Amino acid sequence: MKCNRVLLVTLCVLLLAGTAAAEVPRLMNYQGVLTDAEGVPTGGSHDLTFRIYAGRGPGADVLWEESHESIDISEGVFNVILGSIAPMPEDLFASQELWLGVTVDGSPELAPRTRITPVPWAMRAGVADVALRLAGESDSPSEAILGKKDPSKHDDKCKKYGDNHSLDAVDCDPMDVVYVNEEGYVGIGTKEPTCKTEMVEGEMTAHFGYHEVPYPGENAYSGFRGAHGSSTFGHLGRVVREHDGDRCYGVMGAALGRSIENVGVYGIARGGIAGNYAGVFAGDVYVRDGKLTVSSNSPDGSVFEIRSTLNDPVAAYGKINFLNLYEQTTGAIECYGPGQPNGNGLHFRTGIENMTRMVVRNSGYVGIGTENPAARLVVEGEGDRWSDGFIIVGNDGEDAGIRINNGAQVRHHIYNDAFMNSRLRIAPNGDFANGGITITQDGNVGVGHTQPFRRLTVDGHTYISGNLALGSGNTTRRLVVRGNILIESEATADPVLELGEGLDYAEGFDVSAALEIEPGTVLSIDPENPGKLAVSDEAYDTKVAGIVAGGRGLGSGVRLGVGQFDYDVALAGRVYCNVDATGGPVQPGDLLTTSTMPGYAMKAADHAHAQGAILGKAMESLEAGEKGQIMVLVTLQ
Repeated sequence: MKCNRVLLVTLCVLLLAGTAAAEVPRLMNYQGVLTDAEGVPTGGSHDLTFRIYAGRGPGADVLWEESHESIDISEGVFNVILGSIAPMPEDLFASQELWLGVTVDGSPELAPRTRITPVPWAMRAGVADVALRLAGESDSPSEAILGKKDPSKHDDKCKKYGDNHSLDAVDCDPMDVVYVNEEGYVGIGTKEPTCKTEMVEGEMTAHFGYHEVPYPGENAYSGFRGAHGSSTFGHLGRVVREHDGDRCYGVMGAALGRSIENVGVYGIARGGIAGNYAGVFAGDVYVRDGKLTVSSNSPDGSVFEIRSTLNDPVAAYGKINFLNLYEQTTGAIECYGPGQPNGNGLHFRTGIENMTRMVVRNSGYVGIGTENPAARLVVEGEGDRWSDGFIIVGNDGEDAGIRINNGAQVRHHIYNDAFMNSRLRIAPNGDFANGGITITQDGNVGVGHTQPFRRLTVDGHTYISGNLALGSGNTTRRLVVRGNILIESEATADPVLELGEGLDYAEGFDVSAALEIEPGTVLSIDPENPGKLAVSDEAYDTKVAGIVAGGRGLGSGVRLGVGQFDYDVALAGRVYCNVDATGGPVQPGDLLTTSTMPGYAMKAADHAHAQGAILGKAMESLEAGEKGQIMVLVTLQ
């Protein structure tokens, strides 16, 4: 009797009785079912050998081996204790991956090996013998940190102990470094925190999550409050809530004491690479001591003006310089008259070298990287970086691009279509929705087609003068295509024909099947569902129709009805097919027909019976008794 498989039922660690500190037994309970080649459970007495490997493959090292002789097996079921004969090494289950192999009666090892699941790693629990003692069994001084252990052990270190609120130094000097009260408030340097977190160092205090009542009926909340004494303090993220609404302060500072100089908010910026800003304001700006106010209710919106009293066309009409700490000009905005040799209009300069970065001429021409724009907008890079000559257009998740007009009439759009996976659209205004050119993020191009799913999709008539190569550098023919060619319906735009790199001719069919069908399956005409096919399950079936294309990843050369049916079915050409050779070997050139094995072909041994049921010819051999996929030349007869 040939035994061909063992079904693993249970694999676990035997937890034998013992004390907590006892060694964990290195035993495994193995229970399985032994069957013959047809899957029928066997019985009797058999010798079983078990090996544990460091890997799944044939070259893996054997880490442990044990043989059990004359094991009684009843209805296929057996049970052994692994490790009861040959003890397992202590570090066996320290490996990341272990595989179990089984040999029956000296026969070759059953395949495949079984991976041992993580349960046996419980043997590693033996390291618990060296775990730390808890609940007062250790004299480590770290126990004194939270003050929760027996104070009698530390009377020589601390005068008080066990308040359950404070975090002290290990030697209790200082005490109450961090204190947590019943409300969850944390104090650092204080045992009376007034907010979520309060730090105190002499006259200096810092509060996180600060709340106060500055006046009756008001409640003030600050994310952070820092103070030195009672007359100098500041807030970050402060909201004052009154009956008529909230007043919000990003930064609020107060200096109220008698000193040489009081500054509520002071900023200084030096040494920055990109820029130095002591303060940035978005909104009205007031310096309330009368020095500067930038605000206006004027209808023309003028809030800041620079004027020149010189009547000189060569002189600058106005200039704003930006100086660094060393009185060096790091930027400037200049306005020149029509007689200026460098050109009229606005000049924007940056850097100590005072280089012009942008000009706006009186004509309205704008130059970026050039002082002599010859068009409405000219951008020139210096060639130092790839980005110097780029223009970036964005719109925070919305469409962004360029619109081209002829006078007041819109003619074309070049834009990023944010709602369709950021496609680039070059669209005429007359056919904005579907016309023009579309380029997807995958690099596919559509002409008259807004959702190209191939490298080039053209919707409409195309004229090409000369040779055309698609995906290839070979232009020796009128048309050379590297890759698949798809032909769509002019009426519906549905794909109807695809020319690919495969070796078969396939048509689309719907198949009457409850489960998914694998490529290489043999199909026959379904008499119960006109127009549909079904998985063949009858020998010498004259209703045989073809083979599901795509076996072993081999594509079809010609596909009809692409994407419109359940499966592509090869009707001619070369394709991989499921073949059953249990009735005899298959040799190249043998005629193949349907078999009783669902979806499988077999050798047509009865030629008279095979008339009208021939599927094709075998192009590869298959040993007797084997089942698998071989190359078949489909020739329905």
